[in-house]
Amino acid sequence: MKLDQKYFVPFLAVAAILTAILITFFTISSQKGQRQVFRDFVMQQDTLRYERMPLLNEEDSLSVSDFKGKFVILDFWATWSNFSEDVHFQISELARQHADTLQVIAGVVEDRQEKIDAYIERHDYPFHFVEGTTVFNKYDIPGMPTEIVYNPEGEIIDVFFGYPDSTQFDSLRILLNNGR
Repeated sequence: MKLDQKYFVPFLAVAAILTAILITFFTISSQKGQRQVFRDFVMQQDTLRYERMPLLNEEDSLSVSDFKGKFVILDFWATWSNFSEDVHFQISELARQHADTLQVIAGVVEDRQEKIDAYIERHDYPFHFVEGTTVFNKYDIPGMPTEIVYNPEGEIIDVFFGYPDSTQFDSLRILLNNGR
C-alpha cells in the first residue's frame, strides 16, 4: 500500500496528535499508580514519622514523632512548585485556628536558600521549616507538593498530592473541630 503524497502531511499530523494523547494518558495513569503505591507503602509502615529533618537556619532537627498527642501535617514543598503557596495558605489557616492541636512541618525540597529565606520572610506561616530533600528522595515521594497527615497517635490518616481542591482539607477540619 502506497500513501499518496497529498495525504502524507495530514497523516503525520493525525499520528502526532494520537501519539501525544497516548503519552499524556499513560503519563497520568503512571502518576496515579505511583501515588497509590506510595500511599499504600507509607500507610503500612511507620518509619517516616521518625525521620529527623534539620530545621532551616538552625542546628537542631525534628521529626513527626516529636509531636505525639497532636495532629501533624508533614508538607513537602518548594518555591518552584506552583501549588505550594496555595497549599500553605490553606494549611496556615488550619494551623492558626487549631494552634493547640495541630503542628505543621514544612519540608522544603531542592530549592535555593535565598528563595527559601525570601519565601519564609514574605509569609508569616506558623510552620516548622525543615530541609526535606533527603527524606523526600529516600521515600520516593511522587509529587510536589505532598502533605502527609498524622493523627495524635502518630498514625497516618491521609496523604494529599498536588493542588488542593476545595474539599481536600475538609475531613481534617472536621477531625480538628471534633478534637479526635
